[in-house]
Amino acid sequence: MDKKIKQKISFDNMDILLLLDENKVFANNVVAVNSNGDIIWKINDILKIEQPCGNSVIKKTDERTLCVISTIGVLYEIDIENRIIIKTTCLG
Repeated sequence: MDKKIKQKISFDNMDILLLLDENKVFANNVVAVNSNGDIIWKINDILKIEQPCGNSVIKKTDERTLCVISTIGVLYEIDIENRIIIKTTCLG
């Protein structure tokens, strides 16, 4: 299985990647990497969902905030530095 970068968003000290596996969404598919390409965190390290689903959209709000939309229609606003959820919104 070949993971591909669908989207990359750059922040001051990390890049956030939205990954696909053979063009399909899979669980825990948003990762933060440092300048060496090492994984700093995966999205479920922050969301802590028992049965994580995949994510289909990521968007930079400001230099500390990332919006992530899951495949089941939940929008998470995340403080990437403190690794906490700021707000959760159901879009469905």
